Amino acid sequence: MRVIGVDIGGTAIKAGFFSSNQLLESLRYPTNAAKGREAVLKQIVDSIRYLIQSQGFPQAIGVVSTGDIDEKGVYRKVHNIPCFEGFALSAALEEIFRVPVYTANDAVGALLCEMNRFPTLSNLVVLTFGTGVGCATLLDGSIAHDERYDYGHHVLIRDGEPCRCGKRGCAESYLSATALKRFAKQAYGIEIKTLDFFTRVRRKEAKALAIFRDYCALLNLLLDDIQKDIHPQKIILGGGVMGAQDVLAPAIRLDPSLYAFSSAGTKAGIVGASLLARKYGIIKA
Repeated sequence: MRVIGVDIGGTAIKAGFFSSNQLLESLRYPTNAAKGREAVLKQIVDSIRYLIQSQGFPQAIGVVSTGDIDEKGVYRKVHNIPCFEGFALSAALEEIFRVPVYTANDAVGALLCEMNRFPTLSNLVVLTFGTGVGCATLLDGSIAHDERYDYGHHVLIRDGEPCRCGKRGCAESYLSATALKRFAKQAYGIEIKTLDFFTRVRRKEAKALAIFRDYCALLNLLLDDIQKDIHPQKIILGGGVMGAQDVLAPAIRLDPSLYAFSSAGTKAGIVGASLLARKYGIIKA
């Protein structure tokens, strides 16, 4: 089956063309969230059109995205792309491309990836550390929709940093790439990209190491809390921040049998979206 998978994040839109399980071509565009709904939609449409021109028409399109999305592909809450709240993305893309479009939260897409990787597991948590901290949870073989199991907004520090969800002290406020950049700017007085931050950690710069120690302490707290709460068979760590697993893995206290890094890396989103498209909407949100 030939499908296009699209991953919409607060910073970047990634898209890939798949034939069965094989990724034939992929690309990355900026999201342009600050420019409004039409600008973001244009980036999505342009990425899909590019792949169609290169590879031909797909049989379906799968989209995974930051935000809470209902079963009809309508955005309900989306902190990273607020201009999309209330927008029926699936319907808009179906009108343009005339193929079925299925949309789900990006963490659900990452979860589909890991369910494919670990088909015997029935209790699984996937965390994605990017612009925000996404989470999807598989409990007794079913995807959990209760907000209680969204560990990206699990409170780590009471009365801590404000989070875009309205609470304070959430994991997202401390463990996302956005949070790392904020802490780095506070320490260095300049903007530092996530990749550059981890380069400084590897160089053992004192300021970077201090931030890194605090980050890992809170990451371990989150993992411990998840284990105590639902005892998953495995916790998967994905997203851009986890690309630095060479420095993160030695700092994680959780038993190595109970966690793993995402095998798809930064392509987990588009792979998950392609799986969503191939399932033809059996799992939508």
